[in-house]
Amino acid sequence: AVGFCIDSSRGWNKAIDVDRHRFLHCDVPNRSVRSVGFDGTEVASSGTGSFSPYLSVFVNRAAGTYTVVDRSQLPSCQVAVLDCDLNITRRFLVSLSLDEEECKSCEYFAIDSGGRLFVLAESDTGFRVFVVDFAAGLVSTVLEEPCDDCYGMLIDSHDGIVVWQESGRIATYAVQGQVLSAFDCGCFPTDVKVSADGIFAVYTPDSDLHRAVLFMSSDGCLLRCVRLMFTVSLVDWTDDYLV
Repeated sequence: AVGFCIDSSRGWNKAIDVDRHRFLHCDVPNRSVRSVGFDGTEVASSGTGSFSPYLSVFVNRAAGTYTVVDRSQLPSCQVAVLDCDLNITRRFLVSLSLDEEECKSCEYFAIDSGGRLFVLAESDTGFRVFVVDFAAGLVSTVLEEPCDDCYGMLIDSHDGIVVWQESGRIATYAVQGQVLSAFDCGCFPTDVKVSADGIFAVYTPDSDLHRAVLFMSSDGCLLRCVRLMFTVSLVDWTDDYLV
């Protein structure tokens, strides 16, 4: 195990580059993205004022690049591709077909192995997932579901769309919209990560569980429960790391 400290007030969105052993985080006060080695030493910065404070950062392992989403001007959002030194190599402006209510709830983003951007937006009638294909210049709706208590979304290593809800339901969808798996974790999941072999790490701040990470299979079987003495945010889970 390895650990280091970063001032948590500097930004909430984080990612990990397991191939380069770097931890990425959005520096909100300085409106930038920074990378830190696993020894705690800062490696690079995108530069003060590079972005707005409303950022999400992702690692595209296949391309060896980082994707930053600036959601400060919804229904349009700025997307930047950064190299490993956090230099901006490309920028895109993406226009989404969102109404005012969906704009207020649009804060869940993810990318797949091909670098496509996925966006989840909610309304009173349910949620929609858009996919942005930069190479083709297309924005399309790939998923619509009648539930309005979503709490997060990620794209797993097989490009499945994983959506979790406050009610405890965790579902994986294919890009074509069909449900691949779904289960109830039995608690309020504030963060979820999925390993390459399909094991779910579910974090809950539930007081009855005294804050815990639940390791569960895709059919909802509890494999292990790790109780914690502190509040956490699961950043990533690969074959090598749970952060």
